[in-house]
Amino acid sequence: EEDRMRRHSNRFFQKKGLGSVPRVFLNGQLTELASGQDVRKGVIEACEAITPTLQQQVYMGEINDWTKLEDRFYSQANIRKRYNSFIFDKDASVLSLAVPNADASIPLAELTVTQLAARLLSSVRYAHTSDSVDAPRPISALVVTDLAEEHGLSLLSAALKQAQRDVNTRVTFVHHPSSDAARDGFVAKAAIATLKTQTPPVAAQTLASLMESSATAAREKLEDFLPVAKAVMGFDVTAFQAALNNIADDLALHRS
Repeated sequence: EEDRMRRHSNRFFQKKGLGSVPRVFLNGQLTELASGQDVRKGVIEACEAITPTLQQQVYMGEINDWTKLEDRFYSQANIRKRYNSFIFDKDASVLSLAVPNADASIPLAELTVTQLAARLLSSVRYAHTSDSVDAPRPISALVVTDLAEEHGLSLLSAALKQAQRDVNTRVTFVHHPSSDAARDGFVAKAAIATLKTQTPPVAAQTLASLMESSATAAREKLEDFLPVAKAVMGFDVTAFQAALNNIADDLALHRS
């Protein structure tokens, strides 16, 4: 039985990337041992280190005879919960993405930062491989990048390739220019108008083609972009050009 437990412990430490044994977990916290230090001595020192804290909590009434010490230990901020699926924080904070939206008639200049984010996220569209807009996707990738820069295009390209490989992934983006010169670049306008007007699979294929290194000219002017777009079956040129002609508000929302 002891050999089985030792093998199990070794596999656990190797799987979690914690290094070689011996190592000690005490109350869910990894206790570091000095080089060559005896394990038993390390455990005793760790117990002695935490005793004053426990004594203080007992004195202050934070711990009593009815306290479930296991739950209390495993919910502390210094506990490495990712090491063990059975260790979790019952009172974990939840990040809420719910922000107060504003009336669509209010100009962008009068909106707060949270209202701007709400308007952008409430109108966002996704690119993915299915014709079904409402089909649930476990993975949603939001790429915030500067589409006027090569590294920004590469980042979005990688996300789009993942969405094309995995039907459970959908991708959208926010164009965040790093300079004034990048604000009105054609590639950003074309990408935003494509995502806004095309079906998800057509948008995914068109954007992926636009991100390719061979499509440099298509990222610079409309005349070179349209042949690339028209090569994608189902691309709606009329809707795209209408959105492109009225892209100012969309650009302003992205860069705000």
